[in-house]
Amino acid sequence: MTNELNITQIGQTNWPRYVLKKGADRFWTGSAWSEQCRQAVLFSCDSDAEQELEVLQKYSAPREFVVPVKILMDARADWSAEIVAQYLQQHVRISDGCESENPNDTICDLEIEWDLIDEVE
Repeated sequence: MTNELNITQIGQTNWPRYVLKKGADRFWTGSAWSEQCRQAVLFSCDSDAEQELEVLQKYSAPREFVVPVKILMDARADWSAEIVAQYLQQHVRISDGCESENPNDTICDLEIEWDLIDEVE
């Protein structure tokens, strides 16, 4: 799947409207991407759509933040970092607080690099 941003004309040719698309099936709602075309911002002229597209292209590269997470284990659990990582992958869930049912609609994506876990001495 491509994440290319483009302007797509929808509606009748004598009454055109324009939407911004990301790839083949994501539509710009004005604040997030959605798979629902009916939620898309409708532009009445292509120049307005082009202006918004330029803004999105300028800011389309994701910003990355790193935050340390401290994990305290019972001292009696003699687990290696690899076993802790496996346990956490299976049992820990972190919510980004988004109310959307579709994770593709969110403005942020949380990734945990479990393979970088290391024990603090």
